[in-house]
Amino acid sequence: MAEKRRMRLVCADESILIYDSTRRSVWARRGSKPRVLVTGSHKRVCLFGALTTKRRHLFRQYPKMNERVFTTFLRLLKQRYGRLILLIDKAPWHRSKLIKTFLDENRSWLHVLYFPANAPEMNPVEECWRQMKNDVVGSTFHPTFQQLKNALTKYLQTKRYKHNPFKYLRQ
Repeated sequence: MAEKRRMRLVCADESILIYDSTRRSVWARRGSKPRVLVTGSHKRVCLFGALTTKRRHLFRQYPKMNERVFTTFLRLLKQRYGRLILLIDKAPWHRSKLIKTFLDENRSWLHVLYFPANAPEMNPVEECWRQMKNDVVGSTFHPTFQQLKNALTKYLQTKRYKHNPFKYLRQ
């Protein structure tokens, strides 16, 4: 006899890291023209992340951020966590026709709720992005794009986020 499994509450979000200089101000002698190293490449990493109320998380890097990649990430969430109640923002790729069809076809394991508009502070994954950007990008210069991607992979595999997701959801 098949037993019904409980649905797990999961918050998800996406972020983009652009491989270029982020320095906006520097210390310099008055009247001098400081030089800031920039890569000029504008390469980017698209990150998809999810955090459960049990403080488990899943992060993946993808070359693009669109509805097809989002469905790939959703399938990965199903493999990892089973039945889901997914909290996401109202990004265009979360509300496309492809996603609406996907959600209709997968009602047995996936139920989606949307965060209120203009309320990123309610999503606990935003805090993960803030910490990651501070620790990986803000503290070290990565000479190559591949080194940045490797640093992100290592960080996201080893970092354990300790913040309480319910604290964000109660706002």
